[in-house]
Amino acid sequence: MTAQSLLITGLFLTTLASCDIQGSSKIEKTWVPIGGVSSDSTITETDYQIVLQFENDSLHLFLFGRDEAVFPYRISDGQILSDAYSSAEITQLTDSILAIQFTDDDIVVFNPLKRQPTKGIESKSKLSDLLSDKEWSLESKSIRSRILYIYSINRKDELLLDGLNEVNSFDRLDIAANEEIRYSEGYWAVQDIDGQILINLEILFDANDHRILQVDSLNESAIYCTSWIQGIAEKVVLSVKGQSGDSESTLIAALTDSDWVITDYSKAGQRIGTQHGFEKLDSDLLLAEKHLASSQVVYDFDTNGTYTVSINSTKAMTGNWELLPDNKIIRLSNIECPNCHLPDHGYINIRHLDSDSLVFVKEEYLYTGDASFDVWAISEIFEKRR
Repeated sequence: MTAQSLLITGLFLTTLASCDIQGSSKIEKTWVPIGGVSSDSTITETDYQIVLQFENDSLHLFLFGRDEAVFPYRISDGQILSDAYSSAEITQLTDSILAIQFTDDDIVVFNPLKRQPTKGIESKSKLSDLLSDKEWSLESKSIRSRILYIYSINRKDELLLDGLNEVNSFDRLDIAANEEIRYSEGYWAVQDIDGQILINLEILFDANDHRILQVDSLNESAIYCTSWIQGIAEKVVLSVKGQSGDSESTLIAALTDSDWVITDYSKAGQRIGTQHGFEKLDSDLLLAEKHLASSQVVYDFDTNGTYTVSINSTKAMTGNWELLPDNKIIRLSNIECPNCHLPDHGYINIRHLDSDSLVFVKEEYLYTGDASFDVWAISEIFEKRR
């Protein structure tokens, strides 16, 4: 736990004992969730992503992607009595911190929403347009290297819950020191609360951080925000990723000029995980380490945006490919691999590309038998097939 986290925890415990809630007007503010407090009093992330606004006798709930909900409320013996909650006990209330215990082991900590002029922001729709269909880097002191690809569509209908609207998909790419790309998918939304613009980034099946960003200012190429990690405020900058290095046309020409045959490989880092299936699979065309070791893997990138992976001269996988704007990452989509049940999209991190050689890092599902795959980040070296 950091010194700041310890300070927050100490403040929380001290105020908990002396909090005078009855009749307090301190609660009549707009509150943003910034973290949680676990049963052992450590500061944690929180899954609670609803902004609360208390007025004289009404409680406004702002959930990203839903219409604002309003409930009457009153406070009695430290309890928030409202149809919005079955149980909500105020355990801390100061001018700068609100803590609410919703269950025995779930305490959510809030800070007041900053009231500030937001430079360059006309509306949430303008911000949504600016964000959409672009590749962004996310920079903060707690993140090593992160890229967000933000879609203007919801890529999969099942990601949306009933009643959600204006919620679309994004991909999060965390790039490790060994250039391994850890990929996660999620959804995003923009909310305007009393003129303050907030962005919500919600990852579905992986660790979440920087989930709510309050926009401080922006221009056409960067968005400056405040976010919270385990109760600690951090400055976050979202910057549009532009082209770098060789031109896009030069790189596409090099990629599509010929097929690429693997000549060497190495595992980058530790095994990421294992995936188990429930049926026996035809293993002849499932990528295994033996194929990498014996130069049996061939990639063919076509100028029409499709690609093929062949194993031992037989087509094993097809899909679409796209070079992202920074000219360093290839996005693979609509991946088809008959009877192998692998993700339908992924990413390639290009380390080197010229007229004769291609080196990239890619997350591979290596078949190990019995419908099981070991997941590794693999550094792969290719030469053009002559």
